[in-house]
Amino acid sequence: MCGICGIINKKKKLDVNILKKINNKLLMRGPDGEGFFLKKNFGLAMKRLSIIGVKNGNQPISDKFGNQLFCNGEIYNYLELKKKYFNSSKFKTNSDCEVILHLYRKFGFECLKFLDGMFSFCIWDKKKNQFFIARDRYGMKPLYYYKTNECFVFSSTSRSIVKSIDYNFKIDEDQIINYFLYGYIPSPHSIWKNLKKLKPYHYITLDRNFKISIKSYKFFDKKKIFSKINFYDALQKNINIHTRSDVKIGSMLSAGVDSSLITALSSKNKKLSKVFVAKFVKKKDDESELAKYNSKKLNLITNLVSITPKKIKNNFENIINSLDEPISDTAIISTFLLTKEAKKKKIKVLLSGAGGDELFGGYKRYEQIKYKYHINLTSRFFVSFFCQIVKKLPSNKILRFLFKIFNLGSSYVTSISGNNIDQIIKNFYNIKTVTGAIIKVNNKFNNIFPANKFFLKTFDSNNYLVDNILSLTDQISMSNSVEVRVPFLGFQFNKDIFYKKPVEKNFLKEIILNKFGLKLTNKKTGFNTPISNLINDKFFKDKLKIKNKILDRLLNIDNFENFKNDQLLFSTIILNEWLKKNEF
Repeated sequence: MCGICGIINKKKKLDVNILKKINNKLLMRGPDGEGFFLKKNFGLAMKRLSIIGVKNGNQPISDKFGNQLFCNGEIYNYLELKKKYFNSSKFKTNSDCEVILHLYRKFGFECLKFLDGMFSFCIWDKKKNQFFIARDRYGMKPLYYYKTNECFVFSSTSRSIVKSIDYNFKIDEDQIINYFLYGYIPSPHSIWKNLKKLKPYHYITLDRNFKISIKSYKFFDKKKIFSKINFYDALQKNINIHTRSDVKIGSMLSAGVDSSLITALSSKNKKLSKVFVAKFVKKKDDESELAKYNSKKLNLITNLVSITPKKIKNNFENIINSLDEPISDTAIISTFLLTKEAKKKKIKVLLSGAGGDELFGGYKRYEQIKYKYHINLTSRFFVSFFCQIVKKLPSNKILRFLFKIFNLGSSYVTSISGNNIDQIIKNFYNIKTVTGAIIKVNNKFNNIFPANKFFLKTFDSNNYLVDNILSLTDQISMSNSVEVRVPFLGFQFNKDIFYKKPVEKNFLKEIILNKFGLKLTNKKTGFNTPISNLINDKFFKDKLKIKNKILDRLLNIDNFENFKNDQLLFSTIILNEWLKKNEF
């Protein structure tokens, strides 16, 4: 686990100082070591967080042909791959990542179909003088890139590129409206113009002639029945490979189904030692007592992390600093404080139940039949017409409902972000910008009548899970030098259960109750932080006194303090604070 980066020039000589500058900005992602591979016109580098192969897993990892590998991530099934395809004596290290290099030499780009893990990596093929850069299927590990006709730069963070290379990066103002609609910046875009995210399930090739190609590798993964293993055994097998580590492992535990099941199964194989539980002060449905009970039942050490307004304010600047891009999910607060405590307790690896809701249909919004009656307009004339009406009439629930009933896409994404669509429309000066953004969202839902559960789960997996949940988890945990693993997104596990009868959350609850005797909350709250009290605090009210030229130009800022939508106010504060720290 680490951060990786590289500069590849077509002809120009490599400036090693710039590469080092980019790499140094990845320090918190990998404080245990660094590595470089330098040639006349290109250079690759990394910062390492040692998890597997602690003593001899330094990068770059090379083979006898001179090929070089830099990898950010974990390959969970590396032992099985080594046993099946290779003589272990051929391996120089105990690192899980080395298997990628051997698979590449044997299978070429199709090496990707064998990897069960979270990763972004770069291989330089010496013979072909070709670069092969890939990102995992779910987007658990990030990869940003910037390209011109003469240069290609990539890194695990956007800021390391923006703050290092000689290019006048500008904020992409079109993404500001997307941020308010989604609560995050949707891939492949980033908050910066001319800086992109490599989408999950994609890889880049750059050949000796500087021809750059970006492709999906979904076609490598043909759906087959790979196993007759039952669900519980498949999940336990998946947990076993996700808990491979040469360092101590902990778990983030609430009283919900997903984190409880992951924690229980991990404790069963004796790989787990500590759990980290968030206790939210003044949260109506606090799960900490139930989580503590479950932890004790599993004979685990409980680390209770009290999340108070004072602690949030004391850590707020560091929380903003941990975000490579603005994300308005209130879970950024609890994730930061939990991973900070894990670091304090010398835990480098945490397990998370993320992905369970998308996989097993855990969100209530999947069951809400109201979407069956929505119309999804993609006509610029009609969307603009409705936006004009919203802009002129007083804001209220009826107006909001009428707008949403004709705009399925924007209705759905704002139900997740929590930002009231009518108030977003009212506060953007340029109605064309708002109209265009809403049409693009609606287009993603085109020809979906009604919006069925399978479609919504798939949409969330490709959007909300990637660019919100996994993105904030990676950015924040790595800012505290902690790796978070997500077992529900194990690739082999998902293949094993693909053709089986769909598994729902009630089945998972039965496992938790019958096999482990744990207690679960009746109401799903998870790690979301209650923000109503925060928004009314002077500390946060002062942060709504915005003096930012971009927001001042785009938004009617004077109206924000009058809104009763706490989430919209929180979103605005996060964006404003992030821009203050990152805008040139």
